[in-house]
Amino acid sequence: MSVQSMSGGHLSKEFFELVKSIGESRSKQEEDKIIVGEIAILKQHLSAPNISAKKMKEYMIRAVYAEMLGHDASFAYIHAVKLTHEKNLFAKRIGYLTCNLFLHKDHELMLLLINTMQRDLQSANHIEVCSALASVCRLVLRPCLRSTDSFLAAFGVAGLSRWTPRPPPVVDMEHANPLLGPSPRARAL
Repeated sequence: MSVQSMSGGHLSKEFFELVKSIGESRSKQEEDKIIVGEIAILKQHLSAPNISAKKMKEYMIRAVYAEMLGHDASFAYIHAVKLTHEKNLFAKRIGYLTCNLFLHKDHELMLLLINTMQRDLQSANHIEVCSALASVCRLVLRPCLRSTDSFLAAFGVAGLSRWTPRPPPVVDMEHANPLLGPSPRARAL
């Protein structure tokens, strides 16, 4: 079976070999040595100019893999934010997902990400809106809901209620019974 068919055809042979070598490592020290080497390679790749969106997606997945195994990949955070600016929707989605994993509400890169989220929330493309909205919920609203500060908690609830669909009213009280006359609200006008 070929490497392409085993990796789904969208990941490189190098990534497949990385996962395979970590899976076959016999100790935590051997695994750490492999990841430290991978981090050095990632730093080198990410410092290159004009990286394609396809390569950047893979580099972000590799950085997530390094972080999952307990190593620092903070050098890749800015690239994850940059990936959210891509026109390619799949690349943009990977950028948002990696930002959700890498960043927290007080991270210094949040300002850049919030600007991108605001732009994407106003997009006509529903995939861009959904990607941005997932990040808003994860990085902005959820920390507010957990806050002990009542103002922040209220902000979180208001934000969630803004995006929660509401059913239409069962009965329109203005027009429900013409015999009752205008509603008290209409009479006050």
